[in-house]
Amino acid sequence: MSERLIYHCTTPQAWEEARRSGQYVHPSLQEEGFIHLSQADQLSGVVARYYADRDDMILLVLDADEAAQALDLRWEATKKPKPDGTPDVYPHIYGAIPAALVRRTLLLVRRKDGSIVLDG
Repeated sequence: MSERLIYHCTTPQAWEEARRSGQYVHPSLQEEGFIHLSQADQLSGVVARYYADRDDMILLVLDADEAAQALDLRWEATKKPKPDGTPDVYPHIYGAIPAALVRRTLLLVRRKDGSIVLDG
């Protein structure tokens, strides 16, 4: 069985708090009712849209199948479709993420040209 990974961008401070408390909670959970995640092919767009001015972010890496078994994981289409007209579907978790469910973390490293690479 192959691993299907999903990702969430956060700060090192928020992840450290999650490790201490045992649960990761993002402000979007209270504001919107869920935590936003991305598939691998969506990461560059998410980072460019929301974190272009940050160079201190990390990615939480989760296995989608494990998350679906343990949490309320929903795959939901955005209001704006992809350029080819197909729905752009993102994973959302409706609840806190247990720190133990995070497979690994990756540091987002910004190159001098502004591009992002993953380290870790």
